[in-house]
Parts: sequence; C-alpha cells; structure tokens
Amino acid sequence: EKSDLASPSAMVASLGEATAVVLAAKVEELQGSLQKRGLAAVQQHESPTTSGCVVCMEKAVNKATLTCGHNTCANCASELKARGVSEPCLLCKPAMPLSADSLWELGLRVYVKMQRKNLRPNCAWDGLLPALQKEWDDAIELWTAAAELEGPASAEAAHALGSAYKWGQGVAPDLVKAMGYYQAAAEKDHGQAQHALGAMHEEGYEYDAEFRIAKDLFAARRWHEKAAEKGHVESRLAYARLCFNGDGGLVEFSEAQKHWAAAADRNIPAACTSLGMLYINGQGVAQSLAKGRKYLQKGEGLGDKDGSTYLKSVEKRIAEVCPLLEKSVVVQGLESQPELNGMVGVATDYAVEDDRYLCTLDGREGLVKLRPECVRKAPKGATQSAVAEIAEDSAWLDGVDKATPTGGNGPNNTTRPKKKGKGKKGGGDAAAAEASATPAFNVMTQIREQAVKQEQDNFVTLKMNLMNWDFMNFDMKLKTTTHLFTIKEELTRRHGLIKNLVICKDSYAERNELRDDTATLEELGITGVPEDADQPMEVAIFYEFKPCDHDDPLLLVWKS
Repeated sequence: EKSDLASPSAMVASLGEATAVVLAAKVEELQGSLQKRGLAAVQQHESPTTSGCVVCMEKAVNKATLTCGHNTCANCASELKARGVSEPCLLCKPAMPLSADSLWELGLRVYVKMQRKNLRPNCAWDGLLPALQKEWDDAIELWTAAAELEGPASAEAAHALGSAYKWGQGVAPDLVKAMGYYQAAAEKDHGQAQHALGAMHEEGYEYDAEFRIAKDLFAARRWHEKAAEKGHVESRLAYARLCFNGDGGLVEFSEAQKHWAAAADRNIPAACTSLGMLYINGQGVAQSLAKGRKYLQKGEGLGDKDGSTYLKSVEKRIAEVCPLLEKSVVVQGLESQPELNGMVGVATDYAVEDDRYLCTLDGREGLVKLRPECVRKAPKGATQSAVAEIAEDSAWLDGVDKATPTGGNGPNNTTRPKKKGKGKKGGGDAAAAEASATPAFNVMTQIREQAVKQEQDNFVTLKMNLMNWDFMNFDMKLKTTTHLFTIKEELTRRHGLIKNLVICKDSYAERNELRDDTATLEELGITGVPEDADQPMEVAIFYEFKPCDHDDPLLLVWKS
C-alpha cells in the first residue's frame, strides 16, 4: 500500500507518513465523489438546450465547451484556469497523485461550487447545509496540508485559508490564523496575500478582550510595496498614499507619483485625482497646471467626488491667474525678442513661480516663456500669415495715430496710396474725392473690431426638455465654453440625487448622446452668438434619468 502512494518522499517527510496516507485516501475519496456528482449533473441537465457544468455541478450558465466535449460554466472554467488549474474537466482527469497541486485543486473545486451557491468572497458564510459543510471541511483540510508544502499551489492554499479565517467562511473567524496564513503566502511571493497582509497591518484589528492586532505602518508599507510592484491596484493606491503622507517611512513623492500614474492608466478615479493634485502642487514632479487639470477632469469624469471639488477650485484659480492656459494665443509687445511678435501658438502650460506662460509657437521648436502681458487670445481661426498682416497694419496705424490727418501716404499720413483706375460713371470724381477724404484708420478699426468680436464670449440658450415631463422643461443660457459636467451639476441641483443621466442634442437618440463630461459645448458641436446679438442661438436638449432613492418620478426634488 505504501508503494502505491503517489507522493514524493519529500512530501511524506514534510507531512509525516501517517498524514500522507490519510490525505491520499481523502484525495481519492473527494475526487471520486466530485466525479460522481459531476456525472450526475451532466446527465440531469443534458438536453438539446441545456447542459450541466462539470465543475459546480449545476445547470451551465454561459456554457463553455471544453476540448474533451464536456460543458462547464464560463465563469467556473475561467476561475479554475486563473488559479492554475489547466484541466477543468474532472470527469476526464485521471486519479490525482498526492501533491500540493492536487490538494489545492480539489479544495478549489469545492470553493467554486460554493460560489455558485451565492457564497461570495470577503463575507461570512453562515448556516451551510450539512452536505456543503462536510465538503468544505474536507477542502479546508486539504488546503491546510497544501499550505505546509512548497510551490505556487501551496501559496494559493495559504492565501485561501487566510481569507476563510478572516471572514469566517465556513469556519470560526480567527484573525490570528488569518494573519499567519497570509504571512506564509506572502513570504512565498503571493501578491494578493501581500496586499491582504499589508491591509491588516495598516488597519489593525480587535481580536478579543485580551488580544488585538495593532497597527504597524512600517510592515504595511513594506507588504503593500511588494504587492504594488506586482500590479495589485489596491496596493498601488495604499502604497502611494503611505509614501505621500510619510507613514511607515520617509515622504517619497516620486514613489507616490509612480504608482498613482500606473493606477490612473487603469482609470482608477482616486488615482487620477491624487495624481492631478501632485502636478498642481509640483510635489515630486515638475509643476504643471495643464497636466493637473487634465487628471482632475479625468477623475471627475470617472465619478470621483474629490476630483470634482478640487477641479472647481483649480479652474477658479486658473481663471484668475492664467485664463489663456491651453488656448491659442498671439505674441505682442515683446521687447526682448521682437521677432516673436505676431507669432501664433498655444499656451501649453503656466509656470507659477516665474509667472510665465509656456508657449509653443508655430514654426518654432521648444517652449517659449512669455509674460502674461505679452500674449493675448488669438482670433478664432487665426493663421501665422493673417496675424502677420494685421501686425503690419497695426504698426502702420500706430504711425497714423501720431500724424496730422491731412492726407498723404504711409505712416506719416492719414490715407494709404490710392490705386489707379477709372471713376464710376456719373460721379467718378466725387467718389474719388470721398475716398481720398476717408481716413484709412477706419478700415483698420473694422479689422480690429472684427478681431475683438471673435474674442468675445459666445452664448447659447439650451432648451432643456425632460422626457415625458414637459412641465419641468426650462432654459439655460450658457457660454459655449461651459463644460458638460457643469450642466449635469445643475440638473442634479434641480432634481436631487439622480442616476443613469442621459443627455442628447436635437433629439433623444443614442447617436445624439453627449458623453464627454470634460468637453465644452463648443467642442460638442454647439455654437453660439455674442450676448448682444439680435437673434439668440437656441439648441434643443433632451435628457432622461432615474432617481437614486426611489422609482417614482413624482417624488423628484425639483425647484422652479
């Protein structure tokens, strides 16, 4: 019998010969039981339209067919494969030898079955039926043996035991055991166990009247760092926070930036907000109001409330200090480098300490630092050649302003040379005389007025139509530079807590939905006119939502 035991001598030495014999019998018994129940499930649910899952032994959901021809739930198969089980079908699997892999796999199959019974991770499993409790007890026994061995399966088993004892999943809660198993798995380089161990050290737990797990921020930081380096998102956030605050070690802004940036790339709202504030304050990174605002907008768009709060404060500060940030500008009045005057570009960023815009100019490499008084907003659609022509006319006009309006040519006179040509029939001499008497600066005034007009704010009236509730319709007069999130905030103010808000332009249809919260009305294709225009611009907007705390639209909080 001992010679038939399929286990390495090292394993027998680790567990003890008697324990190995008992476990071998347990493996054979549990595998046989699971195979028998799996076959019964297949036969019970087999029909032209349904099939049984060979893993959870229930009716297959989102059926996936294995290479052997048997069926399983897509989630069951993916769960096993994600945990290192290469052959999900137990019916076609030969007898398992006694090893850490087999001990872990059999226990995992029971765990997956438990999940199908709506027993979720990170919560207690109370009141298991006797049959389920026996299977789970067997799984705990196999995992306990596997945790004493070496290899990836041993680390997985130790982590699973840590979670079972922490949350009380089919066993009595025991934080001491939980931390011990997490520690064993973490030392075997298990990323999730390292995160769980870091979280327990960071939070601290009351165990009973005589024992408590005290906070240990140094240990928390160490384990969170290990898990973060493996890409664990929650540990990235925790480690970045500890580094930023200097908890459990020195303040390390660069480390905080590194892990917040990695989490922000995965669209984690809190990471976007934290990274944005790093750039706003220049902590561990080169200060950049433009990058900071971009990340705050992303955090707000992903639903982070802190991101929304910080963004409002930052937008207000930008409007006061550098209103031309990330806008098209034209250089003027620059004495140190007069050759740059009239050049068009973009104010890509703003150096707070130097009180300078950082501009990229068309046709010139690199960034140019310019004082705020040396840049102005470029007219919409302005090109380098058009601005150069206006600059030339402006220089001529400066001479006109200083001259005596007596007629003549060039900057020392009031009119430009007239083109030669024949006068109009029936009064050509009078027309020519009138043209020669008209000051040329009237033409330049029109050019300048047109440029100023282009710089003026444009307004649009949004005709807000709530679907199926006409009496709640209202109008909003806004600048075309208003962001979509501002409109959503106004709707929340009017209607109270809402969810599933959909806003459409022109008609309520999916193709017309406005989705980008950070975009302005102008960027969303909604144009406007100056405020003093004779005919206002009106655009129809249709929107729909659901209230958060009830389903009765009559109970909506609404203010006229």
